[in-house]
Amino acid sequence: MQKTNTVSDIFKTAISLEKRAEAFYYGLANMFSHNPEVSGFWKIMMKDEIYHAQVLQKKLDSLTEEQTSVQVDMLGIGYSDEEMRMFSSLCDLTGTKNLEDAYDKAYRLESSEINSKAKSLIKEFMTSEEMINFILSVLEKHVSKLEEFSKSFGDEEIMRSILTKTD
Repeated sequence: MQKTNTVSDIFKTAISLEKRAEAFYYGLANMFSHNPEVSGFWKIMMKDEIYHAQVLQKKLDSLTEEQTSVQVDMLGIGYSDEEMRMFSSLCDLTGTKNLEDAYDKAYRLESSEINSKAKSLIKEFMTSEEMINFILSVLEKHVSKLEEFSKSFGDEEIMRSILTKTD
């Protein structure tokens, strides 16, 4: 990923990260296609990521050239190389063998520092209080959705017997 120096760069990076998360959930939906309910859950998460990217793109498109050229170092919302590496490793499906692995990666992805940066970006640039609340609730609902999912499919025997990926 390229370095984030300006507001434009940070928005483009955030959009790219949303698209990577979308691809991650798409991969999980395919991995568990043998169980429509589980696959459907990952597709819902994927659609949320698509929506996040669209909202960020719409906001970026609405900013003036002056706003997009502001250096993010002054705002403290840039992404570190370490955060980017961590995010990339979480989006990598290699080694994801079963539902427990998938859930763990998804939960760590949704709880990552990257999402905190996205919240900061939204708070900094979204002007409508209603839009801020909506976007933040969507971001926070991902963790809640995962927790609910865990309750529904967290039974170890179920995960082992019907949701283990077969090679």
